[in-house]
Amino acid sequence: NKRPVNAIAQASVTGHGTNVIQGLAVSLESTALLGEYPWPRFAMVENLQQTGLGMPGLTLLGSRVMRLPFIPHTALPHELVHGWWGNGVYVDASQGNWSEGLTSYLADHGLAELRGRGRLERRDALIAYRNHLHTTTAANEPSLSQFRQPHGRAARAVGYNKGMLFFHMLRMRLGTTRFVEALGEIARTHRYQHAGYAELRAVFEKHAGHSLEVFFDQWLRRGGAPRLRLHSPRRERSGSSWQVILEIEQTEIATAYSLDVPIAVRLSSGHGWDLRTLTLDAPRQRYVLSFDAEPQQLVVDPDFDIMRNPMPGEAPAVIGELLARLGAAGKARAVLPEAVEASVRARYQAFAAALGVPLADGVPREVGLDGVLILGRDNALLDEIAAVAAAQGLRVGAPGSARRLRLHDRTVPRDSALLAALRIEGGGVVGLVDLPAAGAAARVARLLPHHGRHGFVLFEPPDWRTVERGAWADTASPLEHVWPGQLRSEVPSGHTPMLAPGGRR
Repeated sequence: NKRPVNAIAQASVTGHGTNVIQGLAVSLESTALLGEYPWPRFAMVENLQQTGLGMPGLTLLGSRVMRLPFIPHTALPHELVHGWWGNGVYVDASQGNWSEGLTSYLADHGLAELRGRGRLERRDALIAYRNHLHTTTAANEPSLSQFRQPHGRAARAVGYNKGMLFFHMLRMRLGTTRFVEALGEIARTHRYQHAGYAELRAVFEKHAGHSLEVFFDQWLRRGGAPRLRLHSPRRERSGSSWQVILEIEQTEIATAYSLDVPIAVRLSSGHGWDLRTLTLDAPRQRYVLSFDAEPQQLVVDPDFDIMRNPMPGEAPAVIGELLARLGAAGKARAVLPEAVEASVRARYQAFAAALGVPLADGVPREVGLDGVLILGRDNALLDEIAAVAAAQGLRVGAPGSARRLRLHDRTVPRDSALLAALRIEGGGVVGLVDLPAAGAAARVARLLPHHGRHGFVLFEPPDWRTVERGAWADTASPLEHVWPGQLRSEVPSGHTPMLAPGGRR
């Protein structure tokens, strides 16, 4: 992979150059497993138009895009890897565009995995996919084989998110070594040729040593994804050993998928975690598992290894989920405080209009708060969610115009703008928006889609730049069971990063 690398940009980008070069260095090192780069050089070229395009040996990035701090670690490696997939091995579009899913898996997911965030990358991909499902159903969702181009968020959810999980599940089936060897063969034997899923499948089957027909057919030809439910887990003593009896159900599908379902069982002191894979090929299946020590905690799919529609309580609320609820038809609304001044009403009206959400002076009791934007820190609706907000990290002070908000361990200044997505009882999501000045409305509304993975964002005047963003702490999952008298603990990852030395197994 010893190819010249060029960066062609205006002089004003030089202060950002070190960050760009470091990102390129990591990307080039991590792509060594793919073999020789298919083109004589790689050039990153600044464009006055705000593009993010990958071409053979070239990526064309907009001037503002290039200066974003996360670009060297996201878009840049993504476009570099397209040199192999899409630009090196061409896509046979008649079978679907596989290159975006594979590129996302090797670049975005691969580098996240190197940073110890592979589990979160997969979880966030599933959440982004679930958010898309608020505006569609499996019946009218395109399958992976129908995905062509990422026109709109719905198409991206299929081609990028579902496509990424498709290749992750394929890696889990083959093992990392055989998966990487298969990729290398595809890159060599199909270079400068068109290939579709059929050609990819033939190579993966060769390295797997068995047919992958069922796997490819169910994930490529069906829209939607299953949702898993854990039923009735219990444990029983059996002589000197223990048994765990559980049932796993797959729902929201017409016919059952054939799934490899990882589970983790924490055993009594000194025995650690027992990691296993269960075969689920029926709508609902019962399992009896034996252990040499007392089971204390059970988690289904702890690493988010399966392409599925996650349960609402499996992850903290994020802004992307809130925006999806607001975009869905139905009860979404933005609710003003009582007796609000005209200037404040105008401020929030502009914000709600920018998001396409109707403004309201209250919420009917029978409707509930799911998909509702609570406007202003002095809104009486905050009292209804104070307890669940505090459990997630946002403390709401006493009612009144001087109400204080504390985000984790710091007070939110009254002149700062805040947007938070909060999980409420029943798995719904409610939003809190506090805008202290008229100038914040348009700016905050415009920036929100870029914070889809965050649970909260804090903006400071006068230019309303982002000063803090983050996610709420994980909570217990509906796919998790802790037996009485035990404390919940995190499951250690069962994966070695694919791009790390020694990561193949």
